[in-house]
Amino acid sequence: MKEFLGKKTLLVGDVGSGKTSFLAEFLKYLIENNYSDDVTVIDIAPARIQGIGGAIRDYTDYVSRIRYLRSERIWAPRLIGKNREEVLRYAEENRTN
Repeated sequence: MKEFLGKKTLLVGDVGSGKTSFLAEFLKYLIENNYSDDVTVIDIAPARIQGIGGAIRDYTDYVSRIRYLRSERIWAPRLIGKNREEVLRYAEENRTN
């Protein structure tokens, strides 16, 4: 985990690839090593849908010990869009929120 210190990191990947689990473990590492004042998480994950996704605060209490930023209205375009146009519309709404 030390290799990520001092860097800006964007976690990307397919559904179920372990992004949230990695982030929860990294937050644990940072807090246990006294970096909590230096950490900001910008959480753009949509609410949990059919057991998929969800905000990091749904997975760990460590967010209460860092700067945590999250919009309350975030769509999951690939999960709720019924066609290409809907997926793009939901993605655009996320961009403008």
